[in-house]
Amino acid sequence: MKITNVTAELYAKPYSKPISNGKYTYVASKNVMVRITTDEGIEGVGIGGGGGFSSAPGSDIVVTTVNDMAAVLIGEDPFNVERIWA
Repeated sequence: MKITNVTAELYAKPYSKPISNGKYTYVASKNVMVRITTDEGIEGVGIGGGGGFSSAPGSDIVVTTVNDMAAVLIGEDPFNVERIWA
């Protein structure tokens, strides 16, 4: 089995009213969805939150990093975790 595709997408839902805690202002709920597809038609999905800060680019950086790393992951065996993390 080999990885054939890796994508990351950012999903954001604006809050009707921003939330502040004294340090940050949260303007939206942001989540990143990563999909990995194999040549056998198996698809894995992972979801993570990157926060909803008005000024922090956390979720955007995750999407860019995953999409940039896709070329390295394509062709790898998804069960060979040690090689993928190396």
